[in-house]
Amino acid sequence: MSRKLTVVQLLPALESGGVERSTIEIADALVRAGHRAIVVSAGGRLLPTLQATGAEHVTLDIGRKSIATLRHVAGLRRLFAQTQADVVHARSRLPAWIGHLALKGLASRRPHFVTTVHGLNSPSRYSAIMARGERVICVSQTVRDYVLRHYPTTDPARLRVIARGIDASAFPHVAWPDRDARARAAALHPQLAGDGPLLLLPGRGTRLK
Repeated sequence: MSRKLTVVQLLPALESGGVERSTIEIADALVRAGHRAIVVSAGGRLLPTLQATGAEHVTLDIGRKSIATLRHVAGLRRLFAQTQADVVHARSRLPAWIGHLALKGLASRRPHFVTTVHGLNSPSRYSAIMARGERVICVSQTVRDYVLRHYPTTDPARLRVIARGIDASAFPHVAWPDRDARARAAALHPQLAGDGPLLLLPGRGTRLK
């Protein structure tokens, strides 16, 4: 194995969603490969799942939209220096800004800055931080096209498309036709009536979804 790396991932919290699951999966893969994985967030219900992988967690509320969140810049800077971080991987806009400011204050041995664009946020200077990584991971070709369209100064060579998927062992495909459930669904949504196949697109239980 090559040199052991220290990778610090930044996100608001570990509650639920694709960002959180991806963070845990990457941390798990890093630990399995013999590297050091550190996650910085406000914590949440998925924290035990993260810790079970052998990754480390540092509790900082870096996703709270408040001017007071800037106080965490110094704390992150100390963390990067003390752990001799090799890579800082930001997965959300405010954590990316806090991480970016922390990196700017390091006098030497500055870690590489990586971002992952998980969705199509409203284009703005605030959102533009996600396109400023030395490498910008896009979770789909659509996201890559979005980044290049709205942030045209972005060098396409810095973008990498890594499509999100699922762990088939954790979410096995099991055909289980339930006619009673289908009938109840059709009573609420008549367009679902019949015996044809249904395509389910799961997402977080929020108004946005």
